[in-house]
Amino acid sequence: MKEQETRPRTSTCPLCRGAVPLQIVTLRRSFCCPSCGKSLKVPGSHALAIRLVAVALGFLVARGLGFESLLLFGFGLIISPFLVTPVWRIWAAVKSPVLTPALPDVITLSPRDSPPN
Repeated sequence: MKEQETRPRTSTCPLCRGAVPLQIVTLRRSFCCPSCGKSLKVPGSHALAIRLVAVALGFLVARGLGFESLLLFGFGLIISPFLVTPVWRIWAAVKSPVLTPALPDVITLSPRDSPPN
């Protein structure tokens, strides 16, 4: 019987088309492409969708525990941040995220860059 070869799931760098292992991809901050070293991130809409799914699951868990009304809302919101990582891992295992170049974390304003009056 032939053994099925398992490969780690990867995403693709939009700049160099190199493979980016999902182990280094994070929702909260940018990360560097292992091939070209450029800063990448998960698009904000993708991260928002994962967080909304985590909040919905938080409400479902709270409802399953028997909470109602204000307690349901409060408990659902309290536990939802703890559900983001499991939702992210399941989501990434099903479909590799599309990555985008990250903007620099620090933006400086220099008077030398301003147009003359």
